[in-house]
Amino acid sequence: MTKTFIAAGLAAFALAAPAAAAGEPGYTALYPETVPGAGLAGVAGVSHTIVRQALGHGLVGEAAFTLSPGLVSYVQGALHFRSLGVRTVLFGEHAVKLRGTGLLDGRRVTFTAVGVHNAQPGVDVFRIGWNHGAAHGGIVTSGLVFIR
Repeated sequence: MTKTFIAAGLAAFALAAPAAAAGEPGYTALYPETVPGAGLAGVAGVSHTIVRQALGHGLVGEAAFTLSPGLVSYVQGALHFRSLGVRTVLFGEHAVKLRGTGLLDGRRVTFTAVGVHNAQPGVDVFRIGWNHGAAHGGIVTSGLVFIR
């Protein structure tokens, strides 16, 4: 009886060895793949799209600004900036960072603009810098920055 039990155990082990190697090329899994979480939160393999928005306009001190994923502008006295193209848009939970190319008083520059939406009114922030120089802007004194 002991020899029969050992022989049956070895046979079961020999059958399980190819199944254990199923993740390697040339082997087929004995059971269908399982997807972690499948069926717990909906249909497996289904994806959804999150649409983010960033809009802003108003005043930072005496400077006027506009912020959207396709357009950034900033005017402070004789200083005039407008975007020609936005290359990247990166969203944080309550912030957006845009990088691209624009015109600063008629000359082409690269820029980085940041908008931050805060839950408290009067604490939104808009900052812009070009050609890796000092940033302009600050706390939005009139208007808003909205990020969703």
